[in-house]
Amino acid sequence: MKRFANKVHLNRDGQPLKIDWPKERGNPLAGTDTIDTKTEHIFHLVVNNAPMNKVNDTIQGGRLYDALQEGKDKPFIELEDGVHDWVKAIAETVCPPIFRINTEAILDFIKEGFEKAHQPKD
Repeated sequence: MKRFANKVHLNRDGQPLKIDWPKERGNPLAGTDTIDTKTEHIFHLVVNNAPMNKVNDTIQGGRLYDALQEGKDKPFIELEDGVHDWVKAIAETVCPPIFRINTEAILDFIKEGFEKAHQPKD
């Protein structure tokens, strides 16, 4: 299990990274709000933009979605090791067009931003 803090991420200038986020899930007519990007948003963007070309993609994408639902309103998100491996690989393709010049920091977080064994848990 990998545990990620559900925190606000910063852009290259040290300011909160902003994204447009749907006001109402599933209702494109509701429009968007510009919000600070938290860990849960990053993982939602990855799963929502991931190519689902193989059965494994749909399985791991579903597991990621379940982990996000379980972590909703919590200060952390926990991913199974297999889901984390899948996210790392998919994020290499999915993140550049979304996060553009901030991609490197986002990918570093996805790859290494989880709590290490020696870190205290919340």
